[in-house]
Amino acid sequence: LSTTSEGRLVVMMRTDVQGEPSNCTCRGRVDVYSSDRLRLTKLHLPQNIINPLHAVQTKNKTFLVSYGDHATVSQGIIEINNPGDIVKTFAGGPAGNGPHQLNGPAHISLDNDERLIVADTGNRRIMLLNRNLQLERVLVSWSRVSGDHGPCRLFYDKERNQLTVGLATGHVDIYQL
Repeated sequence: LSTTSEGRLVVMMRTDVQGEPSNCTCRGRVDVYSSDRLRLTKLHLPQNIINPLHAVQTKNKTFLVSYGDHATVSQGIIEINNPGDIVKTFAGGPAGNGPHQLNGPAHISLDNDERLIVADTGNRRIMLLNRNLQLERVLVSWSRVSGDHGPCRLFYDKERNQLTVGLATGHVDIYQL
């Protein structure tokens, strides 16, 4: 679940091949609801998007995290349009630790400028992408010797310009952006 700047609720649903809700390695759809629970949009995702985890929406764009399956199906940050076609991707390939690769992306959020903040859990870093899905910089990173505690959840406070990060260890870090 996430919300848009207009207060709309964005729901990421995992579905099986027939479009029914599922918890398996699966496809997905994105539903966007108004504040009065009226479904405004229903985007069926393309077949090559496997294990969608989280979605956020701006006025004109929907972005989602696709976890893939680490081996054969790409993972990355994907921009989709309505009716659900892929417009562009960031790191749309197998897992890696390079500057334009992801390893277990888990969550995304939007800052005040509608840039994407990405929790790259496997690489223990948080990345900032511009509106065109281009890497601007790494905001935070943790060393590999400090244990397995990559970021898995993000919350951006637009009023305070603060990023709250939930780590895999259960700890929470807060960063002033």
